[in-house]
Amino acid sequence: MRISRNQMDNAAYSKLLAPITEEHRAKPYSFWLPFLSGEPIVREIVAPDGTPCCVEINAFWDDKPNGDIRVILSIDDGGRDALMPYGHDFILSPDGRFVGE
Repeated sequence: MRISRNQMDNAAYSKLLAPITEEHRAKPYSFWLPFLSGEPIVREIVAPDGTPCCVEINAFWDDKPNGDIRVILSIDDGGRDALMPYGHDFILSPDGRFVGE
């Protein structure tokens, strides 16, 4: 299989996604409640080499409604990686603690 020349490696994706992850980790539990209906947050960013990338942020109940919220951030360049994007995630409890960290 041929890899597109725009395809980025996981280290590059991680570097791009890290500040966005930190920005969203700072959001309170209440911020995520409207996004539990399934509508993601979508952001278009540009990598330092000019490659356009899409960041998608989804929030789900981690176990049961009104409990912990799992937030998954994923990034891809629209190429082959879009089928299995690179991602970060975290779990936020109702009292604002990060679960499992």
